[in-house]
Amino acid sequence: MTLDGLWAGTDAFGGFGEGSAWLAESDRRESFLREPIRAWAEECDRLAGFQILAEDLGGFGSLAHAALEELGDEYGNAARCAFSLRPPTDATDDASRRRERLNAALAAARVAASTDAYVPACGTAALSGFTTRGAHAANTDANADPSSASTMRTSRAAALHAAAVDAATSPWRVSRASRFAEGATDPRAFARHLSARSNAPFAALAMGLPAAQFEAPQGGRAEGGRAEGGRAEDRPTTTKRAEASKAADGDDDAREAAEAARRAKASLGGLVNLTPDLSGDDARRAPLAEAYAIRGAEAYQAAWAEAGDSSTVVKRLSARDARAALDSALRLEPRLAPRLRFASSAPLPVPLTFPRGVTARWRAEHRIAAPCATRVASDAGFGDALRRVAGAWRSASRGAFGKATLGAWGVEGDDAGEVGEEIEALAGAYDRGDGASEDAFGESSDEEA
Repeated sequence: MTLDGLWAGTDAFGGFGEGSAWLAESDRRESFLREPIRAWAEECDRLAGFQILAEDLGGFGSLAHAALEELGDEYGNAARCAFSLRPPTDATDDASRRRERLNAALAAARVAASTDAYVPACGTAALSGFTTRGAHAANTDANADPSSASTMRTSRAAALHAAAVDAATSPWRVSRASRFAEGATDPRAFARHLSARSNAPFAALAMGLPAAQFEAPQGGRAEGGRAEGGRAEDRPTTTKRAEASKAADGDDDAREAAEAARRAKASLGGLVNLTPDLSGDDARRAPLAEAYAIRGAEAYQAAWAEAGDSSTVVKRLSARDARAALDSALRLEPRLAPRLRFASSAPLPVPLTFPRGVTARWRAEHRIAAPCATRVASDAGFGDALRRVAGAWRSASRGAFGKATLGAWGVEGDDAGEVGEEIEALAGAYDRGDGASEDAFGESSDEEA
């Protein structure tokens, strides 16, 4: 879709209501929304759902809301999964900050409420989590041209958003019959899984790129200990020396199991949270449901040379082995939640234009394709986050600036009051989900996945 006139490097479309005003001119809804949507839908042999990508903290938010309304009217049974891709923010004046609060509230009350799954991704979090220190300093260099620095930051954040969305949506873009993937699903099942306990669409996105390596299973060893010998109490002991030797072996096995558990947990602990403004940090996560996707998972295995020196061998896992390694790591998570688990042997392709500030520390073989892991999670922390959004809306909308801005956007009187009520209702849904019984937790079966 191409907008008339200048649409980059300007403050136009900076407000949520500006998009709906543009759409109303010359009755653009038919030509810019309905006709393209029908054309895309008619190209599908089997319509599974719609994936919407939008920067909804501005005029494109109201365009996204209009598109979602059209999808709901024409294709009510098709899932609508939206990713809110938010550029790095650099608001410095009070007016810009007030407008951001109004935009965020309208995005939550209008766009998110019209979806089956709504996943915000913050550009500032992506840059701070993935770019190298030198590149991040260049992004914020006070002596650099402001326009050039802003463009560079936005470009890098967009590349990271694209990688995260590509990996996270892999489960519904592969065939269930593929021998290169395990755990394929569809958008409807994906959205229902995330919202089953809260009946609300918000979900947080996290990514590891390159994904941390798993530990390859050691030959001749069973999980959690040595393969031979059975249980310690079942093995015959004839001397105190033999008993002491076996006890030492047991201690070694326990240490090895604890170290393996630590490394397995680290494989998932390195995911960078891309939704810090709407969900709690990793230490305070309270997941209600999760969906993991692993692409091109790698594993390391110690190889012993004749002289007794050790080295590390890295290999790529098959889809089945990758999902088994993911399941082993998830068993060590202290917070239980129903989970979808997807694994593909295909790594994430890295285009030549991918920002060097992100790839500077990658291994040489990751410059073309890299292992990637994502987690999409419905979290009880959204309840408090949405209440903060509602509070900011009430504060910003009651002042003279807020009233004038909302009036220009066509949001006045009862409409303004309803926005806060709708956000509070969404927040309450996460309170109900957080209070569910512990018996509801557990891993999803293969059939559910």
